[in-house]
Amino acid sequence: MTMKHALTTALFLLVLLTTSVQAGATSDAAVILRWAPVIHQQDNDQNPLSRENIFTVANFDRDWRMNNNWENLPYYPPGAAVYYSLVESDTYYFIGYYLYYPRHIGNVQHEHDMAGVLAVVQKSSGQLELLLVYNHNEWLKCNGSHVRLEAGHPSLVVSAGTHEISPVKINEAAPGPGGICPLPPEKQVPGTGGKTGTASSAVYRLVDLKELWQRCNDIGQSRTFNRWGYFDSYYYFDATAPWMWQYNQISWLAKPAELVRRVHGNHRQPITYLKNPYAGIR
Repeated sequence: MTMKHALTTALFLLVLLTTSVQAGATSDAAVILRWAPVIHQQDNDQNPLSRENIFTVANFDRDWRMNNNWENLPYYPPGAAVYYSLVESDTYYFIGYYLYYPRHIGNVQHEHDMAGVLAVVQKSSGQLELLLVYNHNEWLKCNGSHVRLEAGHPSLVVSAGTHEISPVKINEAAPGPGGICPLPPEKQVPGTGGKTGTASSAVYRLVDLKELWQRCNDIGQSRTFNRWGYFDSYYYFDATAPWMWQYNQISWLAKPAELVRRVHGNHRQPITYLKNPYAGIR
């Protein structure tokens, strides 16, 4: 993959923490970890990785007041973290992975940034069928067989500042360091966070999106959201949480099977959900 500028790349290794992916269903945790991406985060600075380019949790500063995240970034080191969601039908797993940043640094700088990928995995074959990417109201789809896998995990590159996600194609060399396997559960240390801020190997933790979703009605000035699904801010009011992401009025979270069916153009395939905690999203 050719980059126009010389960029530092940070590779984030996957770490499944017992405090992040709960053990309610071992099979669910295995699916979430199995398809969690290897992330090559681009950065314009030298080491350590600039804080604007560390994906983290929305309450990295230890409070749920979102309109102070920009100001608090220099004072609270963000630990690398990726939100996840899991919806299951009788034939597919739909696993979402979401990257939140306190700052967007581009032509227009603003508070909050969130982008994500939806891994569509066929249950019968255990293969990645589709990788759907959401970047700031723009959609990108990539056939699963065309996605480069590193130690079995989808490989992503994320731009510096604007945080746009691109899948690394199978015929492209991975940017930066080589792929690293996720730590197996028996080698994980409960309660540890991800190491961040280096251009070599680093780790991130997986955090259930329900942690953010359970605050969906925390709406108002100096709260989590200023209106339904929009992060509260002082100056920028258009950064959204994943339950606001829609393609042709089809919700990413509530109706992922319908979304994929529309993207594929197959409108007749029957849909039967087995697990869908976000089915009631309005």
